[in-house]
Amino acid sequence: MTNEIGTILLIDDDETSHALLRYHLERAGFALLSAKDTQAAMAVVESDVDLTAVLLDIHIPRGDVGWALLARLIRLKQTRLQGTPIIVYSVDDDRVRAKAAGADAHFVKPVNYKDLISLLESYVQRRSKAKES
Repeated sequence: MTNEIGTILLIDDDETSHALLRYHLERAGFALLSAKDTQAAMAVVESDVDLTAVLLDIHIPRGDVGWALLARLIRLKQTRLQGTPIIVYSVDDDRVRAKAAGADAHFVKPVNYKDLISLLESYVQRRSKAKES
């Protein structure tokens, strides 16, 4: 794990999304932790893993579940997830709702991996600068 630049939690119930994101993120130097439901996601969040960011598919398996999980994760930004960006990605272009709910960013599926990795790298740089000060 010494070569990894950060750890991303991916919350998505779709195997293909996990495989594609794992491929792209690991090639960019990130470790990827996977959760396919709310319970698994919260188990990771409640562990001692230092997360660089959380990627949440808002339709896991339905939108109401994803939006409820997003609200729960946003509340945790006051404590356990402080400084951890939460990125929503979905087949729906619901950027306004995601931002209003507290998400740091929103991507529409299919995800542009180059843009996503660039955003994640900017979070790593920001975090590194904050630790230096």
